[in-house]
Amino acid sequence: MIRKTYFTFRAENPCVGGSIPSYTIDPYHTFPNFEVNHLGMSNMRGQFGKTTGKFSIDHAAKTGTLEITVQTTSLTTGDGDKGTRQRSRDEHLRSPDFFNVAEFPTMS
Repeated sequence: MIRKTYFTFRAENPCVGGSIPSYTIDPYHTFPNFEVNHLGMSNMRGQFGKTTGKFSIDHAAKTGTLEITVQTTSLTTGDGDKGTRQRSRDEHLRSPDFFNVAEFPTMS
């Protein structure tokens, strides 16, 4: 079960005139991440290393839009070495059991 998801954005485009500000998500500083509780004993954390997108904020109308595309193949938990196991945790998370990156290379 995924308990927490945090997104941190760095805005690249300044507000121009009276138009609705639109921003590009900085792909070098944006890493969607997740945390999963493992049997109540520990927490396993991971992140996606490649993300693109944009968002806009209309302060007058108190609305906004958000478009994000995450490359599922960029998933990492820090466990990429399978050692004597059949596969590493990262390989298992990329498999059809979880994210199925072969069929779904991106999520948005």
